[in-house]
Amino acid sequence: MYLKIGDKNVTVGGSAQTQEVPAQIVNGHTMVPVRLIGEALGAEVKWEPSSRTVIITNNNGIK
Repeated sequence: MYLKIGDKNVTVGGSAQTQEVPAQIVNGHTMVPVRLIGEALGAEVKWEPSSRTVIITNNNGIK
């Protein structure tokens, strides 16, 4: 995976993707989109709007 702080363009496994939100530094910490990391690791990532919760499920069904 290759990503540059502030850039919405990311390369994952040699494939170019565009993210909605770029990686950024907040208070000295690097923040990256959780969907990007989860999906790059082979997990399913869902957003539950009613509870404002991110649900990440790996390929074994573990949340």
